[in-house]
Amino acid sequence: MKHTFLLSGLLLMTSCSSIEISNVEVQPYHGDHKAAISFTFDDGMLCHYTDIAPELEKRDMKGTFWIIGSNMDTESPDYAWMTWQQVADLAQRGHEISNHSWHHPDLTQLSEDSLRWEIAYNDSVLESVTGRRPRTFCYPYNAMSDLVIKVASEGRVGTRTYQAAHGQVESHQTAETLTQWLDEVIAQGQWGVTMTHGTTYGWDMWNDPQVLYAFFDQVNTVRDQVWVATFEEVAAYTSEAKDVTISDIKSGTKASFIPSLQSLSPDLFDQYLTFCVNGEFGDATYTAIQDGISLPVCNLGNRLLIDALPNGKEVVICK
Repeated sequence: MKHTFLLSGLLLMTSCSSIEISNVEVQPYHGDHKAAISFTFDDGMLCHYTDIAPELEKRDMKGTFWIIGSNMDTESPDYAWMTWQQVADLAQRGHEISNHSWHHPDLTQLSEDSLRWEIAYNDSVLESVTGRRPRTFCYPYNAMSDLVIKVASEGRVGTRTYQAAHGQVESHQTAETLTQWLDEVIAQGQWGVTMTHGTTYGWDMWNDPQVLYAFFDQVNTVRDQVWVATFEEVAAYTSEAKDVTISDIKSGTKASFIPSLQSLSPDLFDQYLTFCVNGEFGDATYTAIQDGISLPVCNLGNRLLIDALPNGKEVVICK
């Protein structure tokens, strides 16, 4: 009995040992990734549904599909468009469905009333189809002005203001140029945003779509370095990472810190951030809780990676 008591006491002392935190930082991208890529597809073409989405899903990737509302459920001699049911199906499968305006006009040439209608009406239809209001926007013809950006950004986590054109007829992409682009994204720690239209028809189509799918395979091999996520997810993450502050860092048997957004609304910006908690943590198992919810924790020895919301609620760490 005496030995049992001593052993129990030792276990109690171990479980109550202090957790020492030197500082807490935000990772530039989710997890331990060096860079991020969002695959985005313009216009709502049928090949996005029949070809691209299945190819992404084979590799456990999700894309962002920018929808021109007036083209859905219509027929054209030159283009095949998705149906609204197909748009809804993509959303149900976890892809991002977002706003590319209702008619695809040059928004810089419209009055403010017409500009707002083009965006708001497409939002309302997309929300009725998918059950969720778009949180991002893609500019038709990539045409922007200060007013267009201001209006399009209202109530959103981000808009596509830059992109890398991935096609063959206009952009002349090859396996070699795509590899070079990927290497640069990783080396420079960038968020790479692609712009693809049709696979075998449409603007900047692919003469050989297998080049694109092989590139998906290539990106899939570096998923340990590259976070592949929708435009909304990365836009929200990077904005939150710039805006968040970390306060009340405490060490002890229960360590803790409080992340808070300074200017962004947590009702809109609700993407989990990866917080890097620096210290010496050995090989023990740690848990973290925020507002009664268990959080993912990865122990890398000299740092803990914890996914938490930047909503002003305390993150408590236990061993």
